[in-house]
Amino acid sequence: MRREYFVFRSTRDAIKSDRILGKTDIKYSVVPVPKEISAECGMSITTATENIERIIDTLTENSISHRHITL
Repeated sequence: MRREYFVFRSTRDAIKSDRILGKTDIKYSVVPVPKEISAECGMSITTATENIERIIDTLTENSISHRHITL
């Protein structure tokens, strides 16, 4: 099964993303970064494929640096 992840440079960015996305109706979860992904921050956001564009738009509008990875 394909999983969509968003990883961040810092824990602060991950927490800020969670706070901002929590005010929307987008379904997502905060999870540890999978071991297959190298990231500076240990937290990531996972979501269904249909939510990717909305999350990217929301994070970009709020100037949160992120990487989107599909596993």
